[in-house]
Amino acid sequence: MSEDKYTVSVDEAANRLNVSRRTIYRRLNNDKLNGIKKRTKHGDKWFISENEFSDQAEVIQEVVETERKMDINDLKQEIKEVFLETQKEIIKKTISKQREVIKNEIKKETEKLDDTVNDGLNQVKKSVEETVASIPKTIKEEQKEHRHWINQRDRKLMRNIRRMQKKQKREDKKEQGVWHKLIEVFK
Repeated sequence: MSEDKYTVSVDEAANRLNVSRRTIYRRLNNDKLNGIKKRTKHGDKWFISENEFSDQAEVIQEVVETERKMDINDLKQEIKEVFLETQKEIIKKTISKQREVIKNEIKKETEKLDDTVNDGLNQVKKSVEETVASIPKTIKEEQKEHRHWINQRDRKLMRNIRRMQKKQKREDKKEQGVWHKLIEVFK
């Protein structure tokens, strides 16, 4: 059976036959009316074939037009069936709505999580960029400190060298003075 033939909705069938929707559902559930359930965006819905509808219209109309006495047990059974069918539809609609709410909540939470991750990544990126930008400055400062230290060390060394040279000159003069005197003595 091709699903393309099943195009008449329950509401449309009820309007065409001038009967209630419950009568159409009852006929569908009791296999007195041929239909199939199709998945729609609002859940599963019954659809009746146009051909089947044409064949059954007269039969349904005749049934509606005749008065039939029903005993209380049949009435209870029909009420129970209608209630169960209605309850199933309500449950399906509720589940569908809950799924949508859950999907929306998951989407919102995912977006929040994405924003949090992006914020974190941006902070890390900014921190890395600041660190990279500060490296040349830090190197220059360390080089400056190092040069200053080297200059101080070199000054100390030069002072010590000068002191030692002066001391050596004095000692040399003393030695020369002593040698001169010795030489003069032995001359």
